[in-house]
Parts: sequence; structure tokens; C-alpha cells
Amino acid sequence: MITKKQEKIIGHEVLSITLKEVIATNNITLAKEIERIFKNNQLPKPALHKRPNDISTSFYKIDLQAKQIEEVLDIFIELEAKFVNERGETTPIASLYASLVDSWNNLLQH
Repeated sequence: MITKKQEKIIGHEVLSITLKEVIATNNITLAKEIERIFKNNQLPKPALHKRPNDISTSFYKIDLQAKQIEEVLDIFIELEAKFVNERGETTPIASLYASLVDSWNNLLQH
């Protein structure tokens, strides 16, 4: 069985938000790469999985180059900074983007 520690793996929700935000930046090349990952890199679920047809429980192997991952990180870092309040304190949406930064940053550690 493949574990997150052995491979560069991202869950469906993180990848879905990533695609939305990449499209919002008009980075068509990167968006096409993420769409390719959705299409071709879904990991098989265990035979006894309780929701085998529920894509929200799916995970995907990320085979982007480090430079492409850094592009994703730049998008989320910018969004996180944009949504802190005027006192520089985090907000719920800034926290969401911070968690996405963490998810993608972990892939660079492999």
C-alpha cells in the first residue's frame, strides 16, 4: 500500500481548490497539469473502502516538478497574506490558505 510518506500525495479537496485558484491566476499550463493529475493519477482505493465511488475521498499522486509546486505555493502564500485582517491577524480564510501552503510545501520535502 502506498502511503503519503512514500509518495507525493494530495487529497481531492486540496487538489480541487488548487485547480480553482490556479485557473483564477490564468496559469493555463499549470491548470492543464493539475487537470491531468485528476484524470490520470488517482490512487486506487482499498477493496473494502466504505465509499469507493466518492471522489471526495480520493487521493492523487503529484508528479509536478518542484518549480510547478513552487508556483502553487506562491499563489497560496499570496492569498493567505491577502486575507489577514488589518491588524495582521489570521482569519478563517487566511487559515485555509495557510493549510494549503502546508500541504503543498510538504511535497517539496520529499
